[in-house]
Amino acid sequence: MMLISFIYNNMDNNNTINRNLHSEFAIIMLLKINEKGAV
Repeated sequence: MMLISFIYNNMDNNNTINRNLHSEFAIIMLLKINEKGAV
């Protein structure tokens, strides 16, 4: 949860790198949720 807050806070400066990090992290989280069968 701390990592999610950290990434969201860094998005405030509209940094493209931080946006990409958030996108990749969100995709990874969705894949992990799908692996658990919560489709």
